[in-house]
Amino acid sequence: MYEFIGAAAVCCLLSTVVSGGTTPGRTITSEDLVQLRDIGTLLGGRFALSPDGEKIALLLVTPSIDANGYEIAWLIVPTDGKSPPVQAGTGGDIVLAEIGDGRRNGVLATKKALWSPDGRWFAYLLKRDGAIQIWRTSRDGTVQAQVTHNAADVIDFQWSRDGSKLFFMTGRNRAATTEHSQMEAAKGYLYDRRFWPGYERYPLQYGCTANWLVQAPAPAGQECPREPLVVSADAGDERQAKPSEQAEYQQLNELPALGKTGQIESIRRAPNQRDVAWLENPNPAEFTGYDPPLTVFAAHSPDGLQAKRCAAEVCTGTIDGLWWDGNRLIILRSEGHSRLVSALYAWEPDGGKVHTILRTNDYLSECEVVRSHAICLHEGSTAPGTMVSISLRDATSSVVFDPNPDMQNISFSKVEKLEWDDGFGNDAAGHLVYPRDYAPGQRYPLVIVQYRSRGFLRGGVGDEYPIHVFAANGFAVLSFDEPEDRQLTARADVTTDATSGYTGFRKQLSHFNALNKVLSDLITRGLVDPNRIGITGLSDGAENVAYALIHSSKFAAAAVSTLLFHPFALSFAGSSSYRELIARIFGDPLVSLDKWRELSIGLNADRIHTPLLAQVADRELMEAALNFVPLQDAGRPVEMAVFPNEYHVKWQPAHRLAIYNRNLDWFRFWLQDYEDPDPAKAEQYARWRQFREQQRATEPGKR
Repeated sequence: MYEFIGAAAVCCLLSTVVSGGTTPGRTITSEDLVQLRDIGTLLGGRFALSPDGEKIALLLVTPSIDANGYEIAWLIVPTDGKSPPVQAGTGGDIVLAEIGDGRRNGVLATKKALWSPDGRWFAYLLKRDGAIQIWRTSRDGTVQAQVTHNAADVIDFQWSRDGSKLFFMTGRNRAATTEHSQMEAAKGYLYDRRFWPGYERYPLQYGCTANWLVQAPAPAGQECPREPLVVSADAGDERQAKPSEQAEYQQLNELPALGKTGQIESIRRAPNQRDVAWLENPNPAEFTGYDPPLTVFAAHSPDGLQAKRCAAEVCTGTIDGLWWDGNRLIILRSEGHSRLVSALYAWEPDGGKVHTILRTNDYLSECEVVRSHAICLHEGSTAPGTMVSISLRDATSSVVFDPNPDMQNISFSKVEKLEWDDGFGNDAAGHLVYPRDYAPGQRYPLVIVQYRSRGFLRGGVGDEYPIHVFAANGFAVLSFDEPEDRQLTARADVTTDATSGYTGFRKQLSHFNALNKVLSDLITRGLVDPNRIGITGLSDGAENVAYALIHSSKFAAAAVSTLLFHPFALSFAGSSSYRELIARIFGDPLVSLDKWRELSIGLNADRIHTPLLAQVADRELMEAALNFVPLQDAGRPVEMAVFPNEYHVKWQPAHRLAIYNRNLDWFRFWLQDYEDPDPAKAEQYARWRQFREQQRATEPGKR
């Protein structure tokens, strides 16, 4: 499963084949991708290991196209990989993650599980009948019971160290919040920073968790509780935590007295509760940013007097996790070019030695360690997520749980890892997925999918562009991992970075240069037809599409999931923090309209001739329409589909399938001159043929 890889010089375009040619099996379909089962959600907390290391509690998320929803269930999986999983109760109703300013982004919220210290129960948050409460399930999966019955939703919880009780934090009282909103509605809502009319027509409820967009205090009537509550694990007697219990709760999240003043994260205590490890920014004066390089530290006594810093180079950087294995510390690290290598190391604090366990091009995450084995989630470019056990002695591995065993019968084509730079000193990377039945010497149409390329290549950020389905239908696909200015993120806070990245549009220019370099290489290699290149994107990827279409004519077709940035859209953002951020980036349209033109498709209708498909959420329609209508009025080949009850990331499986299939049809039409003979699509192709005639009329020489 894993290959050991060495460092490579990054002076030019490099490539590494990470999977072989077309594998035997049936052709992958859009339905296959939409219906993939996932272990947990994208936001982490996907499984929990019992204290004795014998059981795993995990959340299995199963999409249903027919029901247009998800079945969520808890499973108990033995770590030996031999015994079958045990059903452990429902995971409740879907919860979509909050951004913090009252909006949701469409991503399924995390439902972490925590085992009791004695390993008899695991607890988690579950939504039922509109309320999110703490529930628990017995070790054998036979008992599932509700623990809290609070008038507010529970937003976080922890077991006490002796397992006799649970500490928890809540949001606002549901009934009181509804009553306050109704009273305000009766006399008319005050139009203030809670309003975002492009998203909803009523004031948003600020979340009770921190968010960088929300800098101001919560509005009146939206104050959040700050004191922990406590409930007995068996009795269910909810109450305010006593002062002594508040101190106990606080100690669960603090290091021993180490006299540290730097940024501290990821505290990890050993099972003996004496040894402790953590990540720290030891140079906060130099690295003031939101993504500084962090260093591994450890201490061997309760009072922390023996704190030690790991001096090895691999102990500083992007550290994804820490775990104790006896007297040594296991470190999971993202490293290498564009941080696309997952690596496991072992550090012995007493002796100072660091040993390499493995380095792999595959993606490892969410690990736990028991008996010198790391239980991790594993993904490869052609391998959806599975749970594996990796020996920390010799790096051998075995599958513990595979949620999608039927995917082993799917045929995947060759994938090639590419490494280069953006011309400004920043790493750029990606994966080239070859078309099925690739013939050397033949040039193929290419579809670019953005803007991260790690793990299983599903559909890009937002999952709307089915990479392997494109490849199965004769396309070469570039899964693009856009470059980042690491020095900027290490030294600037989130808000500063969001604005400074747009100074001179250096972020967009970096991404555009990186794409130009790799496209030039693929064309030179004879793999790609330069006249048949398509580009796609959501969010940051959609920004890249807009910049590319405004500043280049090399793309024969494009598809986006959002149409961003039009000066009139500032009004649709109300008085929100986001509006203030965008205003800082682009300035007053009456003064700096040229700056808006750098990224606004709607202000460049006279320059854009590329056929453009937009598939947008209803909550993002108003801004999208401002950019779409000018293109439509100019007679450009553009089409937009609007999906109801959707967000920045589309969450409904039936919508995901429709989006996949329309994107496939769009690029096959424009890049392959192909039309699906399905009679249900006749009207679609009639529109598109008319678009093609319009394009030929306005751009002589277009095929």
